[in-house]
Amino acid sequence: MRIKHREDIPNTLMRIPEEWKQLMLQLGEARHVYRTKPDEAFGQWNTLLLAFLQIFHQGERWMLPILLGMCKDLKSVCQDASQLEESARTLNRGFSICATDRYSSLSTSRKWGAYAMANLLFQSYFKLGSLHLCKNILKSLDSADLPGLSQYPMADQVTFQFYTGVLAFYDLDFVNAERKLGFTYKNLPKECKSHQTLTLHYLIPSRLVQAQVPSPAIYESDPALNEIYGPFVEAIQTGNVGLFDKQLETTRQTLILKGTWLTMEQVRALCVRSLFKIVYKIYDSTRIPFQAFEKALGMSTASSLEGVECLLVNLIDKGYIKGYLSHERQMAVLSAKDPFPELG
Repeated sequence: MRIKHREDIPNTLMRIPEEWKQLMLQLGEARHVYRTKPDEAFGQWNTLLLAFLQIFHQGERWMLPILLGMCKDLKSVCQDASQLEESARTLNRGFSICATDRYSSLSTSRKWGAYAMANLLFQSYFKLGSLHLCKNILKSLDSADLPGLSQYPMADQVTFQFYTGVLAFYDLDFVNAERKLGFTYKNLPKECKSHQTLTLHYLIPSRLVQAQVPSPAIYESDPALNEIYGPFVEAIQTGNVGLFDKQLETTRQTLILKGTWLTMEQVRALCVRSLFKIVYKIYDSTRIPFQAFEKALGMSTASSLEGVECLLVNLIDKGYIKGYLSHERQMAVLSAKDPFPELG
């Protein structure tokens, strides 16, 4: 619609649907409240978005930028957890309207906003600590007849893979977490340093727990990451359990804050495996008394024969060592062929 002359404006306004006129009036009021009474802005912007959703319910793809802009604006004026929860409920309505579009043709469908809206909801649920609600969104996406994720904008793909990768990490599905987070890291723009660092805080432990040692180049986006994970890698490669335990304690608060501390505790088994492999090479026998392992472990950390036996049971159970234990003889009987199989 092109307006050639000022006198055409009244006629043009007459052709604007009534619901859009009301929406523009609400927008003006919301902006006024935001400027003059910012503490009351949330209610105005939430009402505005709900009014837009009434129109958007019959709308098409061209309206998605308006929807996403209004959703981000609503999130930006949230001042506490209760407002964030209420905004998430409103965003969920927008997500449902996008995901369940059954009447528009695919080229004009609201479905193209489904993943962008899902990502906004993930962001809210993560901030609220309500990760269980993310699974409801994932179920809705799985049941909706949507185009493949690869057909969506790369920004939607990267953000979606990040959040679902972290969810997989928390579910101890490290293979899936590594795949998703690896995709995120590979496709993030180079200038997004903070996003790269955040992704690596989950990607590196996902790889370490699978016995995959990260390349030194991975720390280039943030050298501080090397200060956190470098000593862990060194400890694993040298079998220095004392160094590993010291670094685990040094980085405890950082790892707890990211939710990765328990995973790094699991990685400790790889460090113990490296030490026990050194003992095997020195002992040059497939029959090794627990005392030999205990003596080596005791050089860098507190140890006991009972503790060593538990560690050996764990390593054999994980497939890190091939063999069996003789409790009566206090001895590990290792496989004659490849007792320390390749990992990762």
